[in-house]
Amino acid sequence: MLRTKLSLVLGGLGVLFSAVPAMAAEPVVNQNFFVPAPIFTDTRPLPTPTLVLTPPSSYTAPAQPAVYGGPFVPPPVFTDTSPLPTPGTTIPSNLPSLLQAAHSAQATLNQGIDTEKVTRKNLEQMAQPREISFVFQDTQTKEVVRVDGLFDGKNWKPTVYTSNNFPVMTVKVSGLSSYTYSFPGTRYVMLAVRYPRWTEVLSNKKRIGVDEIIGIKTPNQKEFHTPDVIAAGADMLGAVADKAIADLRARNVASRAKPGQKLADVASKDLLFSLYVMEHSSLTELQANPDATVDRFLVNYAINPKTAYSDQLSHMGAQGIAQFMPTTYTGLAKRTDLGLIQDVYKGTRDHVNVTKAAFALMDAMQADLPTSLNSAPPIRLAEAIAGSYNGGSYRVKTLISRDVWYDQIDGVLARSQVKERSRVPVETLDYIKKLRLVMPAIKRKSALSQS
Repeated sequence: MLRTKLSLVLGGLGVLFSAVPAMAAEPVVNQNFFVPAPIFTDTRPLPTPTLVLTPPSSYTAPAQPAVYGGPFVPPPVFTDTSPLPTPGTTIPSNLPSLLQAAHSAQATLNQGIDTEKVTRKNLEQMAQPREISFVFQDTQTKEVVRVDGLFDGKNWKPTVYTSNNFPVMTVKVSGLSSYTYSFPGTRYVMLAVRYPRWTEVLSNKKRIGVDEIIGIKTPNQKEFHTPDVIAAGADMLGAVADKAIADLRARNVASRAKPGQKLADVASKDLLFSLYVMEHSSLTELQANPDATVDRFLVNYAINPKTAYSDQLSHMGAQGIAQFMPTTYTGLAKRTDLGLIQDVYKGTRDHVNVTKAAFALMDAMQADLPTSLNSAPPIRLAEAIAGSYNGGSYRVKTLISRDVWYDQIDGVLARSQVKERSRVPVETLDYIKKLRLVMPAIKRKSALSQS
């Protein structure tokens, strides 16, 4: 039987623009999804299930699963029995049906849970079973099933579920934060998963416990890679940028790059979206198929519109969809005209807020660059801003003044032909290559492009 592996990579808590771009993308189909460390804060004993079957230790999914005809309700293991949100209220009714189901599943798993709460756990508490819950959809019967279970460090066992029509799950963990979820076949789609995320707590270089946050995500799966889901992702991302621009306009924020104009009038959505995709895509992936890479990004955004890429953390400490370093974000947050969230962690996770910050940063970087770029072809200005986003505007400005920037990014001069102090970093050269692949693909997405 074909075995499908789903992976989810979720970064730990962290930070803002690195000199090295974050190459790790959101999870894609048939890869292990990475989940940063945490567990569940609710340590109450599980109540005895009522009218809910408990699978035997050697549970095997039925060959002819019973059809669950009743409404999809939270199982009795949780006390919150508030009804699911209905399409047209908290979940837009115009979304593709599978996407609506995924958002509804996330809302169900989020009931009674504070996903922003951080709970400190000691070593003894770390040894307790971890609660991991799933919501599946049977693609044949369209039945939606919620399954809550416990992971003891070696095996995950279902404890309570709304129907016995769900696949045999294998859950593995390596270290504190790498989870792998898998099940055989292609019959089921995982609509959502709720899992513990841990961040190590040290004292005198020794682990004394972890800080735990609860994560809720929909893994990226092939069933979501459809034109209507991709279009929904483009609409959602575009709506975030429009909200950010509307707020900048309401605050009357002036452009620093173009005196006398408003930032809301000069903000480039094409460049913003390009940078977002670049930060979460590898050069190899883009060289193979830039359009498919943009589509993958948009699918991830569609299925997790509030949290997509928010937990991504680069090895340099850059955090979130915009990959801000903490010091960069803190500096922008000091600008009272922007009205940014002051807390770095919360500010970089809020997509509208961090998009305002990204527009302001790009504008400030452009103001630092030579004014000659204002009359240069648009791609040259975009390259310089992208290079600044990756390695700092001072470096780009200096290399332009030394007349070695363009020859290096265009491949006329090899790095070995340039004095060491005047070399464009390899990461920045790759970043420019990514820009040249991504921006045309973004412009081909009519829902994203502002042109």
